Amino acid sequence: MGNPALFIAVFLACAVEAVEALTIVLAAGVARGWRSAITVAMAGLLVRAPLSRVPENAMKFVVGVMLTAFGMYWGAEDAGVHWPGSDLVLLILIPAVGLYALVLVVLLRRRHHRLTANDTRAPVGAPEPRHS
Repeated sequence: MGNPALFIAVFLACAVEAVEALTIVLAAGVARGWRSAITVAMAGLLVRAPLSRVPENAMKFVVGVMLTAFGMYWGAEDAGVHWPGSDLVLLILIPAVGLYALVLVVLLRRRHHRLTANDTRAPVGAPEPRHS
């Protein structure tokens, strides 16, 4: 192992995530009953292996879209908005947020390629060219 400080930092970050997951399960168990908490925990264990094959960036994108859509929905509800169709509006809101995010990704990639097309500097982290 190269760097003990790096190992400790990663270990502690994983421990924080484990405590966070445990806290969520315990909170759900206390608030809604242990049957639902145990069901969700077991479902998490079942989908762990298939989800580990999903590319990390794709999963982050989908989670970001879901968090944004649900956040918009709940934030508007807290502000007093009454959605037409109640919860069914999420079936429109989630794809709309996803489409908007995809459009932004395409536009930002084009901009990045346009800005870096004439850049002759080596990218950050690239090995230095050898001069003989």
